[in-house]
Amino acid sequence: MLMSRDVPVIDEAGMAGTRQLERVLSQSAETGARVALVGDPQQLQSIEAGAAFRSIHERHGGVEIETVRRQCESWQCDATRDLATGKIGAANGAYNSHDMVAPKTNTPGGFPRECWYRWLRGGTQLPIPTFD
Repeated sequence: MLMSRDVPVIDEAGMAGTRQLERVLSQSAETGARVALVGDPQQLQSIEAGAAFRSIHERHGGVEIETVRRQCESWQCDATRDLATGKIGAANGAYNSHDMVAPKTNTPGGFPRECWYRWLRGGTQLPIPTFD
C-alpha cells in the first residue's frame, strides 16, 4: 500500500496502458504519494488501449535528458542523439565511418559470422546487422 511519502517510479511509462496507469495514479492521489513517470512519448506505446503517458506529457510537459552519458566518444553521443530524433541514416553513417558496422553476409540470423567471432573474442566491432 502506498504512503504519503512514497514516490513510485514507473520506467517506460509510455508502455503502460491507460487502465494500469489510472490505478497507480488514483491510489497515489488517495494517499498523497507522488508518482514519477519516466519514458519517451515517441517510443513504443502500450498494447492496452490509450496513450496515457503521451497525453500527460502533452498536457503537463516534461523534462528532457540533454546530455548523453552512456557513450564516451563524441561521435557516439552525436549518433545516439541522431537515433533518438529519427535520423537513422546519419547515425548509421557515423557508425559505418568508424568501422563499427560489418557488411551483411549470407549467414544464419543475418549477422556476419566474422563479426560475431570478433565480438566473442573481445573485439570492439558491434554485431549490428546492415540491411539492403
